[in-house]
Amino acid sequence: MANTLDKITLRNYEITFKNFSGRETQYNRAGNRNFALVLDDETADQLIADGWNVRVKEYDDGSRRNTLTVAVRFDIDRFRPTVVMVTPNGKYFKRRPLNEDTVGELDAARVASAYVTLNPSSWHNSMGNSGIKAYLTTGYFVVEKDEFEDEFPEEPTGEELHEEATPF
Repeated sequence: MANTLDKITLRNYEITFKNFSGRETQYNRAGNRNFALVLDDETADQLIADGWNVRVKEYDDGSRRNTLTVAVRFDIDRFRPTVVMVTPNGKYFKRRPLNEDTVGELDAARVASAYVTLNPSSWHNSMGNSGIKAYLTTGYFVVEKDEFEDEFPEEPTGEELHEEATPF
């Protein structure tokens, strides 16, 4: 990750502070959709060196928690993301594309891990501060498998039916 404004891809990261619906909270203006990626120390240090807005919380025991807030924008074509909810389905996964109206479902989902591509955007303010804000370009959000899912299999459809009906 050099000092450029290239997109970055991060695989298998935890997310927190989910607000895909853009609801107003104490820390969020109404309409601002976002979430935070929890980064390992090495990735966080690389992004900090490149100017990304990584927040670091250090604890008394010497450990730290690194987060990068990611904006999710559907109102600007340049930032319109591809968002997919991935759900375990037996030995396979179901992929369900989400749009501006359905992406809020991720707020209530138990997301086990996120696979994302982030688009950087440089910013500067009148007080002399600057940095790089992260915008979601692509996000695959893997939802935790429900403990009862295998007990209630879905009826096979489409190709699955064809495969079962084939005698060889």
